[in-house]
Amino acid sequence: MLYPLMDSDYRIESNREHGLGRPDIVLRPPKGKPPVIIELKKLPPNPRYKDHPDERERDLQIESEKAIQQIHKKEYSYALPPDTTSAIFCGVACLTKYVAVKMEVVDIASLRLSNSDVGEN
Repeated sequence: MLYPLMDSDYRIESNREHGLGRPDIVLRPPKGKPPVIIELKKLPPNPRYKDHPDERERDLQIESEKAIQQIHKKEYSYALPPDTTSAIFCGVACLTKYVAVKMEVVDIASLRLSNSDVGEN
């Protein structure tokens, strides 16, 4: 997934403090491109998955959505530069060779506005 970025100007950070936690990977772009925040989840093995691949797929999708929710909840985008207008949030769930990826393009400016209104009367 990161291979196309290796020759680019993106700077890769891992487990550095952002917002209220430490996202797994943050790809910091050159000016004019959106940053990417990636949260990884590992699904525990379940013997049922062998006979019920649809359950495995469903659980992978759920975990990838939980990863996106974690990016929002822990405000990982808070540490992005103030001039950032949009970002890509990416939730990745893995179980051995099976993977589910959920991506969301987020308007950072409106996200910061809504977060700054929290607690005001």
